[in-house]
Amino acid sequence: MPMPIRHSPTLSCTGTKTPGWTTTMLSPARAPGRRDGPRPVLIMPSAARSQLKFLHPKTNLISHGAITPTPKSARAVAASARRVHGRLLLQSFVDSADSRLRLSLQLMVDSNKHTGSDGRGVRGEAAVLDVVIATGETELDVELPWEDEALGVPGAVLVTNHSDFPVYLTVLSLSSPAVHFICDGWVHPAGKHPYRLFFTNDAYVKEKTPAALLKDREDELRELRGEGVPADEPLQKWDRVYDYAVYNDLGNPDLRKDLARPVLGGSKEYPYPRRTRTSRPPTKTG
Repeated sequence: MPMPIRHSPTLSCTGTKTPGWTTTMLSPARAPGRRDGPRPVLIMPSAARSQLKFLHPKTNLISHGAITPTPKSARAVAASARRVHGRLLLQSFVDSADSRLRLSLQLMVDSNKHTGSDGRGVRGEAAVLDVVIATGETELDVELPWEDEALGVPGAVLVTNHSDFPVYLTVLSLSSPAVHFICDGWVHPAGKHPYRLFFTNDAYVKEKTPAALLKDREDELRELRGEGVPADEPLQKWDRVYDYAVYNDLGNPDLRKDLARPVLGGSKEYPYPRRTRTSRPPTKTG
């Protein structure tokens, strides 16, 4: 029986008190140094499963002014009454003894048979993990909405951080279907960086990349390249730009003229070496 797929123009993840939500208590699998406090909570929509309530994030302005590419049409989301179990390993380095972490996790399809009108893969419903954690490493049991028999194996997971502090995700492991997302990356608050996408550890050339994931992978590549970001725009610690730049600050001509040094890289005389982009401002002396 085909999956019910509809579209909605707005995002309806507004908190635990939103009508149509239920709260299920979870226990952490392992949380070294955990202190007393509210137990981990996995929040899932209890409204009719035929309705689609979670969409692709809207276009957001990131700190450096670049626009995160998103489709104009609403993102297709498949309603699901089934859950896939898994474990999430993460780390927090906040100074406070107890910090409330709120993450939204949403699986993405890896099959070319399930794509929306925009050509992007269908997503499962989102689940919000609401948990108090301490500094250090924490491992949590999670349940995510996913119809594996109809949608197949997920190929990516979208993570949004609704907390006021960053968290480092190490790995998300699902039991059935058995999938491992090796994250090893920071997820900053949504106000600084709207969301992170983590893919399975499968290597594809562009021609063989599943169509359901192709546009999302291209979006990630554009973000890493810093396309649309001015070269002189300072980068923040939550920016993920790995573009190349020239060595243009080897000297200090602003202090003394004899400290001037040539720019290395990008010219006919000195084509190399190159370095990763820093966006440090140029010297005042030309």
